[in-house]
Amino acid sequence: METRKLDSNRNTRKARDMSGKSTTLYDFGTVTARIDATGEYVELPVRMTLTGKLGIGVEVGPLSLSINDSKVLASILDEINNRADWSES
Repeated sequence: METRKLDSNRNTRKARDMSGKSTTLYDFGTVTARIDATGEYVELPVRMTLTGKLGIGVEVGPLSLSINDSKVLASILDEINNRADWSES
């Protein structure tokens, strides 16, 4: 499996334009995702950030999430994991 790293240079991210200047509070490393349309795998850096417009938020690759949206996503992922655990037992 060949994996491509997404551009993690904060200065080239379009989302940065929407969220203003941001500071990385914590770098969680990367997650690998598959782009179904191309079959390509990409590494997405995951960071906890602080911005003037969003406040505390989360960056996943080129995406910026508010803390509220990240909580919704965490809840959805938790439910998916619970259902996967249930179906595997």
